[in-house]
Amino acid sequence: MREETRKKLDRQQRWSGRAIGLIAAVVVAFAAYIYLLQMGPEEHAVSGVVQWAVWQNDPNTGQRYPSIQVKLDDGSLVLVDTLAPALPEKGARVTLRRQASSLGFRTYVWDGPTS
Repeated sequence: MREETRKKLDRQQRWSGRAIGLIAAVVVAFAAYIYLLQMGPEEHAVSGVVQWAVWQNDPNTGQRYPSIQVKLDDGSLVLVDTLAPALPEKGARVTLRRQASSLGFRTYVWDGPTS
């Protein structure tokens, strides 16, 4: 093999190895960034008045799930998640947990009646 051909192949192999390493580093850095964004959502207690609270059925699966809408003290209407076996009454004052992720999504959760 000629000397200049061998040097050209060596140079191409070096660059392809560096490119693969760089791509792997970028992928790992992106995965770490996404993981850190999802860590530890902030929680705050907010309160409001129940506008409606009903059990609904999913038409595809027949699964029953709660549908709760609460008007917060700041005037905004939010849908609320719950695992409580009973629903609050319409017009009842409830305290919710507001979870805000690093990406800006907010989730409202009712833990059930407090004793």
